[in-house]
Amino acid sequence: SEIEQTERSEEKEEEEHRLIVSGARAMVVEDNMTNLMVAERLLTRMGFEVSTANSGGSAVSLAKVMHFDILFIDYMMTGMNGIDTLRAIRKMDSGWTAGVPCLVLTADAHEGAKQMLINAGFDDYLAKPIDMGEMEYMVRKYLPGELLI
Repeated sequence: SEIEQTERSEEKEEEEHRLIVSGARAMVVEDNMTNLMVAERLLTRMGFEVSTANSGGSAVSLAKVMHFDILFIDYMMTGMNGIDTLRAIRKMDSGWTAGVPCLVLTADAHEGAKQMLINAGFDDYLAKPIDMGEMEYMVRKYLPGELLI
């Protein structure tokens, strides 16, 4: 019935706005504005304070002045790609950058690509288009427990 459909869509809406983190900061690095906005919106719904960078260079600059609890970095970017960006951030002298969970965003989700990205230093990967449930799973898996609600 129409009422059941409305209730179901309201439940789905509630689930999409579920807060799962408190006091956590995330950075999204993505040169495609649509993908950047989608990731930012999903993370904001989870309760993150989100900063965005549209290039590897911008991400490195942001990481110099701010602390983040988790990073989401696109692999295929013009200029500095995701691996170069990750390595530049990991090499920084900020303490937090050495161990911060870092997930790669990629449309190239075949096994060989996944393994290459993990070997390059990413903790894990999220396939694009981003699935909310998968992103939430990764956040719960990699974020320190004290930041989860």
